[in-house]
Amino acid sequence: MQTRIQNLTDRCVLTIGPRNELMMHKLLQVLGRQKVRQEATNPWKRSRLWCYTDSYEVLRKDRNKKKLFGMVFDQEVFKKKNPDVHEVDKYHLSKMNNLKLLQLNHVQPNWSYDDFPEELRWLCMHGFPLESIPIELPMKNLVALDLSRSKINVFYKSDSIRQQLNGTTPQLTESDLRDNPSFPSLKILDLSVCEKLSSVCDFLELPALERLMLVDCSRLIEICGTIKDCNRIVFIDISYCYSLKDHKRLCRLRNLAELSLIDLERPTNEEISGMRQGMPELTINYKEVSG
Repeated sequence: MQTRIQNLTDRCVLTIGPRNELMMHKLLQVLGRQKVRQEATNPWKRSRLWCYTDSYEVLRKDRNKKKLFGMVFDQEVFKKKNPDVHEVDKYHLSKMNNLKLLQLNHVQPNWSYDDFPEELRWLCMHGFPLESIPIELPMKNLVALDLSRSKINVFYKSDSIRQQLNGTTPQLTESDLRDNPSFPSLKILDLSVCEKLSSVCDFLELPALERLMLVDCSRLIEICGTIKDCNRIVFIDISYCYSLKDHKRLCRLRNLAELSLIDLERPTNEEISGMRQGMPELTINYKEVSG
């Protein structure tokens, strides 16, 4: 994958942005969208949907959408532009077996989570209205999960819920969680600006995690100590998390390469050296904002 991206950047098809994001020239984007429109007249027969009107039509109709690879929809923006459109009783997420990329922002869940495509790699749901992640949501193949600006209050799956899924009653051990994690492929987790989020727990569920974003979670008080078991994590951003306790201990994470602490107390160089003996160099992004 890295080689393919390098080939595209060498040919100026892609560029790498300041936040390490992939960017494409607007003209190439227009040409690509024209090609997708030519795939079919009916939007549910296309491979990608970025127009909210098309996505709305596909979501509200129970049709075969097996060719669909990616879809974007923001209900809040769509309703502002289309105030006369009636609320849909149920969005249809079934029959999308090939869907890999899905963005459903500010959508009230009126579907069965059993209908969610099992092959999803990227799921973005800004404004997610529930307090926890539904146990029916298929998460085994997810690589990136973005629940920014949602109402989630605790990110974890409790033993009681896991027992309901497994049909067991004994308490699950750490070994059980390691052998059967809920998010075995998840590399990127973004819970930024979740105003009700108080705790992020059970990192044993996230063995592949590399990037964790918790920016401006004003009520966040705890990042579970099991984060030490995330051996692949290289980037954490906890900027503006004023209620978070003992954030300096994150410097002990062996493979952590970058830690953002904007407007939080910065550990001294002596503290960092004491916690990272024999570990790779750690870059700390720090800026004091509040007076």
